[in-house]
Amino acid sequence: MSDANARAVYDALCAKLDELKWVAQKDDENMKVECGAVGNDLPIPLTISVNAEKEIISLYSVLPFEVPEDKRTAVAVAASAANVITVAGSFDFNCMNGMLLFRMTNTFRGSLIGKELFSHLIFTACQTVDAYNDKFCKVIAENMSDEEIVAFMRS
Repeated sequence: MSDANARAVYDALCAKLDELKWVAQKDDENMKVECGAVGNDLPIPLTISVNAEKEIISLYSVLPFEVPEDKRTAVAVAASAANVITVAGSFDFNCMNGMLLFRMTNTFRGSLIGKELFSHLIFTACQTVDAYNDKFCKVIAENMSDEEIVAFMRS
């Protein structure tokens, strides 16, 4: 796909954010946008980028806390349990540094991407992160068995 097509996808993203009146930091050269929302309790930072070479749109949200070393196994279990029931996107957990993020991707290979796709990506990501971020915090704060974590994440 040409850079012009990727640029059209990036322009659709920027147009949707403008339409929504979201404050966003746009990096036009790298076709990357940083924006975010505030959920029921925690901020939800979003980074959305358009990759011309791979022909994909990537959205990720780094959860605003670091998982302590002694809770990393529990959070790995929680992320795995959340991913089983999450319809779109996934939680990625780096057990080496304690960073937890939510990620969604979408290809635009051979496709025309409209602004509404970005509404779907943004709002799905925000709803999912907001639904689970307090659950991850509770897993960190409490001592639960693996079975209790899985049941809690499903509740």
